[in-house]
Amino acid sequence: MAVTVQYLGRDQGGTNGVTREYAVADGATVYDGEFVYLVDGRVTSASIAGVQLLGTVAGGNTGNLNRAYSASATGDTAGTVKVLVNVERDARYLIKGDNVGTSLAETHVDSFFDLIGNPGSQLVDSSTVSTTGQLKLIKFNPGIRGTDSTYGIYTIAENEATPDDIGAS
Repeated sequence: MAVTVQYLGRDQGGTNGVTREYAVADGATVYDGEFVYLVDGRVTSASIAGVQLLGTVAGGNTGNLNRAYSASATGDTAGTVKVLVNVERDARYLIKGDNVGTSLAETHVDSFFDLIGNPGSQLVDSSTVSTTGQLKLIKFNPGIRGTDSTYGIYTIAENEATPDDIGAS
């Protein structure tokens, strides 16, 4: 599976992310690097379009977080499967767009978009360009890491993280 979401650091230029441990929703599978949101206090990435985003999974460990790294984690009824989630409110992400219906362009900078896709294969829905949405495009076609005109750098516009999630008061 190709990674379509990559954490790039803070909007102000730093790279020290803020993470918090969350249980994975019962039966849900989440993948390293993908966006998640909360349902009854647990994270999931199912039906991602249009929901308030909490952040991205920063390592899908199964069981407890002292175990070896795993690229995915599937939740259980007891809530013992946990992952670290980057809940940094000012994070920037390199994300691939689907370029279906509307091709991503320089004129879309400062516009808003929603995510689409199934767990493990999230993309920006380029046809949802709007004045509201889950993500805000801050740079088009950055050309980093071999990216092309289907990529942009985004920030979370509809952020579910609270000051308690990031350890602030």
